[in-house]
Amino acid sequence: MRIRLRSAQHPSVATVLIGQNGLYLDGLTSILEENGYLVVDSIGSIAEFDPSLEPELILLSEWGWDESPREVIPRLRGLAPRARIAILAEPSDATTLREWLAMGVRACLDVLTQPEALVKSLNVVMQGNIVMPMGVVPHLGRSCVASPSHRPPAAPDAPRGLAANETLTDREVEILAYLAAGLSNKLIARRLSIAEATVKIHVKSILRKTGLQNRTQAAIWTHRHGIAPARLDAALD
Repeated sequence: MRIRLRSAQHPSVATVLIGQNGLYLDGLTSILEENGYLVVDSIGSIAEFDPSLEPELILLSEWGWDESPREVIPRLRGLAPRARIAILAEPSDATTLREWLAMGVRACLDVLTQPEALVKSLNVVMQGNIVMPMGVVPHLGRSCVASPSHRPPAAPDAPRGLAANETLTDREVEILAYLAAGLSNKLIARRLSIAEATVKIHVKSILRKTGLQNRTQAAIWTHRHGIAPARLDAALD
């Protein structure tokens, strides 16, 4: 059954695929072109990349890394400064993802991602947001912020980033995850073993940095920026 999630906002996103697995890339091409992404090139190495194509999206498969990501990603940023870069790879740790984010990567998606989830994630990326694995995002801290050189303009009714020269601390990201899970300041304080007054200070700082008005908007903001709600497996006393 074919998936059709074509977005009117992005009817034909010029996309370059980089990877060495032919059948895999053929499958990706089929999925993408059925859902609003125009694959203008599919190559096996960055050495074959043609900057004149001016892609809006570069999807890098782990099979296409003829060099380390630390070399490939900066080169791609230089060759296609306007393109958003997404990586399909095995789940990685927060340290590696932090490095990729710092280099300008907009998404890191599991190679086993289902087609529907892949398309939805890329749509989120093309709207100016960052998509990272749910399990590690709360640990990324400052790196959850979009690269200043590639931050899209914020919409009046839906702030998409932080105020100029602002970053979120690790603790603020952690509190955002609990806000997204619906916890009150009191419950967050108990979870983190800190004073409720301290949580209030952090929430106030978060709202100031994000330009949001209340906790509800902050919770929505976390989802749009790929910050996963905190897991509440343990019972609260």
